[in-house]
Amino acid sequence: MKKTQRDLKVSRYIQVYSDILNMILNGIYPQESKLPSENELSAMFGVSRMTLRQSLLLLQEDGYIEMRHGSGSYVCKTKDNQAIGLEKKTNTTNCFQVLDLFPMVI
Repeated sequence: MKKTQRDLKVSRYIQVYSDILNMILNGIYPQESKLPSENELSAMFGVSRMTLRQSLLLLQEDGYIEMRHGSGSYVCKTKDNQAIGLEKKTNTTNCFQVLDLFPMVI
């Protein structure tokens, strides 16, 4: 089955979500640190700002980052990294895994 343009867009924001999440979980962006600007991140991942924003909004929804208007995006402080693990997440991340859209992040 041939992928449509829409399917390719969905895959891109999911991949960016996964990449940023891995950077957060691996300590590249530690707790309470500021993420690079949207322009920098979109250039880093080779995606539009709209695609990047979709990824950032999902990361915020899942509790990994906080987006502050006029200030940027910050990695959320957590009491226990395991408490925010995928086993506890029941929305975006698990839905993607159930649909086999991206690999499990460890």
